[in-house]
Order: sequence, then structure tokens, then C-alpha cells
Amino acid sequence: MQKSIYALLATLSLLLLISMPLQAQIDETQKVKLVREEGYIQKMLTLPFDDQERPFLVKKVGVYYILNGDIVVGDDLKRPMAYQRALPAIPGIPSSIFLWPNGQLPIEIDRSVYEFGMDATVRQAVAEYNNKVSNLCLVSHTNEKDFVRLVIESDLGSAGGLSSVGRQGGEQLVRIAAGQPASVIIHELMHAIGFWHEQNRPDRDRFISVNMGNVEKGMGGNFQIEWSGIPRSNYDYCSIMHYPATAFGNGQTTISCAQNGNTTKCPPCMGMGAGLSADDIAGINTAYNFAQKLLPCGTALNMEPRWYTLTGQTLSNQEATPYGVGKLAVFTFGTNGDVFCNRWDGTKWTDWASTGWGNAPTRSQIKAVSWDAGRLDAFVVAGNKNLMHSWWEGGKWSAWENLGGTLTGEFDVVSWAKGRIDIVGRDQNSGLSHLFFENTWGKWESVFPRDIKEGSTVELAAWAPLRLDIFAVKTDQSVQHLWFDKAWGPSESLQGTIAGQMAVASFGIGHLDIFGEGGDGSVWHKYYDVTKWSDWHTLGGKVVHNSGLGAVSWGNGRLDLFVRGLDDALYHAWWGGGKTWSPFERLGGKINSNPAVASWGPNRLDIFTRGANNSIQQMFWNGVKWGM
Repeated sequence: MQKSIYALLATLSLLLLISMPLQAQIDETQKVKLVREEGYIQKMLTLPFDDQERPFLVKKVGVYYILNGDIVVGDDLKRPMAYQRALPAIPGIPSSIFLWPNGQLPIEIDRSVYEFGMDATVRQAVAEYNNKVSNLCLVSHTNEKDFVRLVIESDLGSAGGLSSVGRQGGEQLVRIAAGQPASVIIHELMHAIGFWHEQNRPDRDRFISVNMGNVEKGMGGNFQIEWSGIPRSNYDYCSIMHYPATAFGNGQTTISCAQNGNTTKCPPCMGMGAGLSADDIAGINTAYNFAQKLLPCGTALNMEPRWYTLTGQTLSNQEATPYGVGKLAVFTFGTNGDVFCNRWDGTKWTDWASTGWGNAPTRSQIKAVSWDAGRLDAFVVAGNKNLMHSWWEGGKWSAWENLGGTLTGEFDVVSWAKGRIDIVGRDQNSGLSHLFFENTWGKWESVFPRDIKEGSTVELAAWAPLRLDIFAVKTDQSVQHLWFDKAWGPSESLQGTIAGQMAVASFGIGHLDIFGEGGDGSVWHKYYDVTKWSDWHTLGGKVVHNSGLGAVSWGNGRLDLFVRGLDDALYHAWWGGGKTWSPFERLGGKINSNPAVASWGPNRLDIFTRGANNSIQQMFWNGVKWGM
């Protein structure tokens, strides 16, 4: 390892020896013209990896100063005194402050990546590094002080992207224009790793010539020599950091190739690379040789939110319900068939505890509800079609009691007041039966006679006291709705074609939203806005057939929807009161169950699924970012 450090020190020291005058460097007359006529500003800068202050022409874009088209070399942002430059990545080598420690580049994926539908493009760019480079790995940002935030923007002017060079200390942005290919992201990340442009390196006049007469007005400053950076042994026409022959020329040739002073034909790859060249890879591995084998990346992308694995295994879906502010209960069937509960008490998980169900046969998933802080009620349909109930009030779980009924397995439960529980399920006559608790249990009553599809979803919602809305899918795949508002109202058909499962949520009084798997496999949506129902319309996405949907509201005018995508990853879309829904964003994971979703406070979401190895996984949104 010490030998590697000495090698890097020798390599970086070469930067101090480069001072040869170059004919293609912009002369003083051209500089004056560019400042006077083309909007450039001359600034004295000490660039990363350089120890000398030099004059450069830059352009002001918003609060940023941009060198050579896409390199951020300064800004007008005010920062607190505590904002300090990073420590050297290699102790004892001051210039290594611009390298990333241990060969790890932490990246925060901004929400805009998903809003512009560029998550697949970003993953392609990340894979280019993590699949091909040995000594550097792009990882998800967790708690590192220094990291890159990858942001997609609708308009960056003439730039496809913007980035600083090397590690700057704290959060630094890599900004990409919407719609750009993966090659642009790879290029800008190369800057963030510590590399400058190939056609602007100090020895470039031995290999290319620049025809300034063909450069577009306002673009002439983009061919300045970059006097610093990680040196490259070979001039690489095929580098992802090399511009094409017509760069900034509006179709005219601005870069010609030369060898030993003679013009030569440029290789077809120049400026056209879709990924890292062999010399790009070698250059990264040499610069980060100090991190060799510390963090092998393999083929891992590691660019999505982190999932947390709870202890234990399950062969079923989960049920999640809050039972107070900051408190959350999760239920599942264990591999032995017993019903288990794990509680987050505000500071830690209590671990899985048996509710005393044993291993008796069942016909349904678990449903749970809380009608008061510190109170939990759990329900399951037994093998004999009877509804079973157990409750918890801070001590042990009660013995399971038999509530009767003849349910085929599909049911839902809701509470709209302290001490009030309503249950509706599909009965053996293919209709819907209702049971309620208010100080004591009532009797089962039929509320809809027939034609409810077996295996479909029964959903309940209560947007106000004494108000209950029931939704179920009929055998013709249409949605049936009936409600209780001091008395049972007539049922109505909401039509639609729900080929799979369904979810319902309410974000406020008089508002209801229905989500379901349509006949085309995408997510369909219909809503009620106090006065009338909307038409059915698609939100897009593709879901695993008959996988459940998780819908929840954490505040007035806010809805969040979670689905299992065709790649078995979790996807999320949201509505925040505007005219349209967000696109689906990929939260990753490898799930093989329906998502269980809960919210115990504003801007807080918790999602639970079964993982590929039957473990129980959690993902959460804490108001700032996803994951741990």
C-alpha cells in the first residue's frame, strides 16, 4: 500500500512540471475579444490539483462560474464558516484532497432523476464504472460528509451537464440536462472523480489543432488549456472526456488531429464514445491505486435507497399499522404458521413476538387496526371461515376469540372513532357481510348480496365519523361501491376493469381515491372529490399480476402509492395536490410479496415487503430521503 502511495505522489507531482507555452492556447488578443464581445469573464483561479493561480475565461450561469463549457470552478453561494474543504484522501499528500477516500464516491440520487424518467439512464452510467473499474466504486450516500448529488434539470442552456472537478468537500452537484444519454452522465461523473477534458490537456497541441475560426460566437473560451488534473499517460482520442471534431462549431470542424506536426485523420471514436475507453479505465485505476481491492464493486449498482432487514423469516405478506405517533406495528405469518407481531416503540424494534395463534389453518392474510394509542387489534380468517380476533393493550396479546361469520378470505377492517371497529368481508354466498364493534360486538349483516369476485380485494375507507365506504371487485371486474352515512345508502357501480388487486385511500373529508391493476397490467385510478367521481385513467407503470397495491395519505392533499414492478422491485408514485401524479420512481429491492404501507405522521412513510430470501424488509421516507 505504501508503494502505491509513493507511485501516486510521483504521478501527481508531474503536474508541477507542465509549463510549456502552446500555440493553440487562446492568446491575449482573442481573450480581449471574448471578454468584450462574447460574454466571458476573466478570473484568477487555482484549479484542483494545481498549486498556481492562473487567469481563465469563464462564463456566469446563474450563480456558477463555468470553465470550458461544463466545469464548475466557483459560485456566488454563501456558505457557513463550518464549510471547509475535505481532508486528503491519502494522509500526507495534500493534493489528494480532490480524490475520494477508499475509492468510494458516495452519490445521492435526487428525486428529479425519477421525475424526468432518467433512472434507467443513471443506472446505465453507474454500471459503466462499477462493472469496469477496479479501484473506484460509486456507492449510495449514507452519512458521508463529502458526496455528489446527481440532479436532472430541464434546461442547462448549451451544456449537457455541469460538474466540479474532484472532491470539493460537502455536497457537490452533478447537474445533467433532461434527456441526455448515459455518456453525458459518465462524462460529468469523470469530472467529479478528478479528470479534466482530454482535448484541453497541456500537451494537446502534439495531437490536435484547434481551428478557432470555425468556433461559434460565444463558445471560443471552451478551448482553454486546463493546467491541472490527474495526468494521463497516452493522449486518448477515444476518451469519454474528448470532444468531437465539430465541438462548438455548429457542424464545422473545430478539432483536427495531428501527429508530429502533420495533420492526420481523426479516429471515428473521437468524441463519440458511449462509455469509458480502455485508457479512461486505466487512468482511474492508476489514480485510485491506493484504494486497490479495498471495495470491490463487482456488478453491484448500489444506487437505490437502502433497505433494512428485520430479523426473522416469513412465507406471507405483511400488515402494518401505527398505534401512536412514532409507533408502528408489523404483523406476519412465521414459517411455522404462527401470527407474529413486531413493534417499533419510537426508538427500537421489540423483536417478533407470537400472538398465540399457533399453527392453525387460515384462509386469509392478517388485518390489523388501532383505535387508540397503545391499542392494537388483529384479525384473520380461520380455515373454517370464521373471523378470529386478538388484541393488545401494552401487555400480552389476548387469546384469539371467534367472531363467527362465513368469510372466504377477502376482508378489510377500519376504525373511525375510539372504541369503534368495522369489518367487511366476502361471504360464502359471494356477497359482502359486515360486522362492527362499539363497546361490544354486533351481529353479522349482509350488505351486498352476490357477484363479488373470489380472490379480489375488499377495501374499506372512513373519511369521517359515522362514514364508511366499501369497495369490492365484482365477477365482471367492475368496482362496486356502497357506503354508510348514519344509514346504509344504495350501492353503485363504478365500472372500470380491475383485473388484479385494488387499494383505496382518503386524504381528507369527502375525498376518496381508488387504485387498481387494469386489464393492461398498468395502474388505473379513479377519485371522488366531494361532489362527483372522475373517469378512470391510467397512472402508467406495469405491475406483477395480482400483486397488491399499497396506498396511504400522510396529510391533507397528499397521496402515496406503492406497487411491485415486473422486475420485482418496489415502485412509488405520489400526488401532492397538483393536476398530475408524479412518474413512478424505482425504490429497488427484490420483493416477492405485496407492499404493506403505513404512515404515523406528516411526511413519514414505512413500507414492508418479503424479500427474495423470505426475510422481512423495511423501507422508509423520513421527510428528507429514502432509506436508512
